[in-house]
Amino acid sequence: MDRIVRGRLPAVGVRTRADGRAVEVAARLANGAAEALELDPGPARRLTAVAVEGTRNAVEHAYTNLPVGDVEIEVALRGSEPGSDEPDEVLVSIRDFGNGCALSPTPGEPPGLGLSIISELTECLSISSRKRHGTDVDAIIRIPGVGKERVEHGAPSHGSRIDFTDPVFLAPVIPRAIAVHAAGAGGSIDAVRSAIAGGRGIAGSIQEEAIAREGATASLSIDRPDGADELEVRMGPMPADVAGPLSGRLRAALDPVQRVSVEVNGDPRGERRVLVELPLS
Repeated sequence: MDRIVRGRLPAVGVRTRADGRAVEVAARLANGAAEALELDPGPARRLTAVAVEGTRNAVEHAYTNLPVGDVEIEVALRGSEPGSDEPDEVLVSIRDFGNGCALSPTPGEPPGLGLSIISELTECLSISSRKRHGTDVDAIIRIPGVGKERVEHGAPSHGSRIDFTDPVFLAPVIPRAIAVHAAGAGGSIDAVRSAIAGGRGIAGSIQEEAIAREGATASLSIDRPDGADELEVRMGPMPADVAGPLSGRLRAALDPVQRVSVEVNGDPRGERRVLVELPLS
């Protein structure tokens, strides 16, 4: 089996609660990544199936007899060397922080139907698991002719955090992710449509941000506070001289009912987060 080497690549990743919504979040993330990478229908379907099956496996098995925690899904592109005949590779990674699982001692025979499906759909599959320390599934899909460090451990969230290392993922992924949360929160059809439009405005507004700089990562979180009738979309942290212009572009791009503000939060480095509130009613 090939060894999967992880590094800083053009990537998009989400960390979300491992409940029923996580599977749809994974599907939307994969669909957006496939669009951003301009994959043909066949590889795009494989990418989505791998993300969905891996996430479903985590949702169904990772936190049995435990409080529900998080699952991370990441899609990254690793290009071949210039002039090489080798295909490019799409890396799909799914990570949970739950029970762990008993792995088969025989390479190529992963446990469980979901992992068996992933094995059939990918050219390379690596699984690592430790009891009570979760499971990592890393898969490679080789794609002829196609064109981060992990999120820290922490308390389980009720929303999703998305990390971008390449702006090509912004427009395809952000509106889809917001749509999942708006619909899951019981927003009306009009509110969901408005939230999706807001997602497009957010993606367009941050297109020129630090994500485009060498070695930079842009982070965005989507959540609904308990009892609130709105989604909160936070971008950052970022320097104050970046947050100000970004908030200005957002105010110009979004509907006036979609409120924009800048949060200080006592960051010792003086960094800011930009908050957008998307009504659900």
